[in-house]
Amino acid sequence: MKKRTLIFLSVAAALALALCACGGAKLTSFALEGDEPMELVVGGSAALTPIFSYEGETPSEGPAVTYESADEAVATVDESGVVTGVAVGETTITATVGEMSASRAVVVNLATESLTVEEMRLHLADGAAQAVVAVEPAELAGQLTFKTGDEAIATVDEAGNVTPVKEGHTSLLVLAPDGTRAKAMVTVWSGPKELTLTAEKTQVTKGGTVAVTAADETGAAVDAATLTWSSSDETVATVDETGTVKMVGVGEATITAETAWEVAGSVTLTGKAAAKAPANNTGSTAAPAGGQGGAAAQPSQPAQPEPAPQPQPQPEPAPQPQPENPSGGHVHDSPTVDLDPDAGFDAGDLT
Repeated sequence: MKKRTLIFLSVAAALALALCACGGAKLTSFALEGDEPMELVVGGSAALTPIFSYEGETPSEGPAVTYESADEAVATVDESGVVTGVAVGETTITATVGEMSASRAVVVNLATESLTVEEMRLHLADGAAQAVVAVEPAELAGQLTFKTGDEAIATVDEAGNVTPVKEGHTSLLVLAPDGTRAKAMVTVWSGPKELTLTAEKTQVTKGGTVAVTAADETGAAVDAATLTWSSSDETVATVDETGTVKMVGVGEATITAETAWEVAGSVTLTGKAAAKAPANNTGSTAAPAGGQGGAAAQPSQPAQPEPAPQPQPQPEPAPQPQPENPSGGHVHDSPTVDLDPDAGFDAGDLT
């Protein structure tokens, strides 16, 4: 009987040593640190941290703890409490100290090899759009988590659909199960999606002005004061905030207008030199013969067409010799000439 009593006392002493540390402290509770499941990737490891509570002074060393995995095909655990992921899945690790035990869930995921998300530009009038995400391995696509930095600018649902709320910039965060993250900018904008510029005329004389107007993709007019205007060559043309262009040189210049959200339109104008005035005839007209010298020059008269050539008068025919009478006399005499009675002719000669 005495021997049994000694054995009982020895067991009680061993148990006391297990529950107490130096100074006679008594273990009152035991747990594993962390309320959320431990997340691992296949091949990854993490250590469990036991938490002891004592009655009395806390010892420098805690009691021995034993660990066990509910499914070693998913995760294993060694004597130090280091858990290693084996395959995708969930299991539970249980830790025991004497009659006390604690447990923690473990989730094992695939390791993310790569994760990217594209920047987004969302027009207020277009509504929600799907975020473009690339992840490897592809099996993780359905396990991603989405969040926006400012839900007053844009919101996102669990499937990655981003909805614009108001103009501005925010970020889109994508989180993989193993903690890998990707982030991109989201821009929410409004106003014209396209901008078309029209000039009253595209060829302008140097020194002249021309108005340029803007219209959106529907053809509706856009207020010039809401746009930023510029000229590609201000030595040829300048433009003010109303879209009025002044041609200050000769050549080509492109006039551009741009919205606050970087939507731009342009039109090309050509500056032409001013036409030259016709030169005046400054030569003086000679005074007519007998006139006063030094008279003021008369203004030049427009050139008159050359008169048509007039037929020239024919020259008088040369006088022809009179034929002689076979008898030696003239055919006839001028009736104004009196016959000389002394010429030796008789009356028969005149017949």
